Amino acid sequence: MKSNLVTAMERYLSDQLEKIKQMSLSEIIQLPEYSSKDIKIDKKRFTLATWKKQRTDGIIQIVVQAYYHKFLGIGIMQAEGFFVDSQGNFLPLPEEIRLEYR
Repeated sequence: MKSNLVTAMERYLSDQLEKIKQMSLSEIIQLPEYSSKDIKIDKKRFTLATWKKQRTDGIIQIVVQAYYHKFLGIGIMQAEGFFVDSQGNFLPLPEEIRLEYR
């Protein structure tokens, strides 16, 4: 059974990805390269971070990460994302890229 914290992290991560998918291509292009916010759930705080990377081929890489730090580098980390092409189409993000953010 998942903890309330893990469930909340998954929900916030999914909601952030969906929020970005609802944006126009021009809005996505205007996103900062990095943004984050701290979220408090049941007296525990985790960080929800969003990365945008503009590749040289015109593809935009979006990764959203949820991270809860317990102590000494130990914690819970989740990351999901996608590519956006120049036509505004969403493409899956390969696992090896997601692993860079986990």
